[in-house]
Amino acid sequence: MNRPVFFSSRSGAVLRVIITLIVLAVGYFATQRSVNLLSQLSDELPAVFDTSEALSLDNMHKLSDGLTDDALKKYLTGIQLPASEKETWRKSFFSPYLIRENSFDFTPPPAPIDAEAFQLMCSKIPDLANFPDQLLSHLAAPETTFSGKPPLPSTVVFASATTSFNDVLDEAILWYAGGRLLAAQGRGQDAFRAFCGIINLALALENDRLSHPDKGRRLKSCVIREIAAVGLIENAAALCATKAELISALAELDRLDRSFVKVSKVLAFDKTLPLAFARKIADDIASGTALKKYGREVTSVSSALADKKTLNEELDQIYDELVHAFESPYHVAQREYNPWQKRHDSLFKGYSFFFAEKSARHMILEGFTDILPFYTLVDVKTRILLNGAAMAMIINVYHAENSVWPKDLPELEKWLGQPLPADLIRNQPFVYKLDNQPYLASIGRDGKANSADDLIFMPFGKKAEE
Repeated sequence: MNRPVFFSSRSGAVLRVIITLIVLAVGYFATQRSVNLLSQLSDELPAVFDTSEALSLDNMHKLSDGLTDDALKKYLTGIQLPASEKETWRKSFFSPYLIRENSFDFTPPPAPIDAEAFQLMCSKIPDLANFPDQLLSHLAAPETTFSGKPPLPSTVVFASATTSFNDVLDEAILWYAGGRLLAAQGRGQDAFRAFCGIINLALALENDRLSHPDKGRRLKSCVIREIAAVGLIENAAALCATKAELISALAELDRLDRSFVKVSKVLAFDKTLPLAFARKIADDIASGTALKKYGREVTSVSSALADKKTLNEELDQIYDELVHAFESPYHVAQREYNPWQKRHDSLFKGYSFFFAEKSARHMILEGFTDILPFYTLVDVKTRILLNGAAMAMIINVYHAENSVWPKDLPELEKWLGQPLPADLIRNQPFVYKLDNQPYLASIGRDGKANSADDLIFMPFGKKAEE
């Protein structure tokens, strides 16, 4: 008896063709669905937030339901330069430390502005003769000194800021000019107050808000603090006349530094933003307000972030080790960078046309999480600049009291009577050399002295490279 033949060779060939066609059809429709979803997402995202920069609280103001965040207004002097002059000031401010230059689309001048050009620019300030004292009077007002604590990280508030970052940047550069003018007048302690006022302005930019600071606000505050650090370093010889003044100034700089939230806590809060964003979009769709609010339905955005369990798991992969690492000093924390990059690349290594929501979710998450280690580098670099400024002040007061430069840092520390500020890359002393004139520097991100990325404080002006 012949064994039954279920499929002849011809019928087997036909089946293979059918299976192939089915696979191709499924692949085609899955691909089309993914392409359509990603295309819709690309159209919807600009309706929800400004996608020209990394996703942060300040560019999610469209979610605000009309809520405004206006506390920063009270910190501004109200002194207005013509718009063209504001742009000139922004372009003319020189820093060799690359914080603003690496953080925003900005081409800095090649060297510090000379005294003649500085005076010409200052001549555009309204009522220039009284400006330094107007600034000091403004800074003395209790409401312009932030002394509170940031909002708790447990609640995310979407709001529209009535004071833009450019308003704060213009104000900081104006105060920098005021500090330079005061230093040139021999009013060193007043100049120090003006430069510390800039640090306080950065503190308010982060903390006197409706939400805890996220990575975007931390980056902006670092740009503002860089301006203060440059003012302190450039004018270090003029700020304190006595050791007593110096000790008081160092205590104030330390107080201001400790007032900023640790970067690990900034990142921990930042981790909550994608989830808060997803909830808000879903709520707007459910309440029927999305179309009016964003000018279009944003169902693709909501769909991409609907799987909260997977979203949480992926956020854990991206953030948790980095947050934990930055509880440690920078030279230890940076060992996590390469493993972090591998995890990040593995998670986002390519879009899958067979898993449309996954690809769409990853498109959004990349906007929230790309280059997270950069924010931690900028944070530690900013704090190093202010420690370097403190060191420059210490060295100059030593010289003023002893008529010679300190031969080494142990001698300087003995004279000061308290520990010297540290280079936070390795929590070790700064590099100091004396060859007629003092040389003071941080070893920079690579952890090696005398390399291109060294941050040089004395003499001021040599640009770091990264």
